[in-house]
Amino acid sequence: MPMSSMACMRLFLTIAGFPAYNEEGVLINLLRYEPAVIHHTPTIYTLLDGFERNASGQLTAMHYRILHRLVIQWQDNEQAELALMPFVHRVPAAVDADQTLGGRITMGLARISSGQSGFVIISNTKYRCLDFFSTVPTKAPFQSGI
Repeated sequence: MPMSSMACMRLFLTIAGFPAYNEEGVLINLLRYEPAVIHHTPTIYTLLDGFERNASGQLTAMHYRILHRLVIQWQDNEQAELALMPFVHRVPAAVDADQTLGGRITMGLARISSGQSGFVIISNTKYRCLDFFSTVPTKAPFQSGI
């Protein structure tokens, strides 16, 4: 895959509410994996959601779809919605500001293509979430390894 989730993590450090560190100085709200427990909100975690691979003639096209899930506390409906709304623009703006994700994408450019709000249960706790999906289209010669 032409991107490192560590680059995404650095990219999201520019968003208000990030970063948050624990007592040992470990970053706790930008993760490269689906967490078993949330220690601080807001939290963003990044995962490979899927990909499409198409070959035509001597070219191979890959479209990676990456999930960036923003999780916030959900106790009061109105308060949760107010907390969620600013991120609708902040997360895509962070990706638009550096579409190579800190130089980690060597082929193609990342762009938030869609999003979906919802709820997620992590460690028996219900959270409000915004799922952002970035797509990274790439093309290379047919037998290039992509």
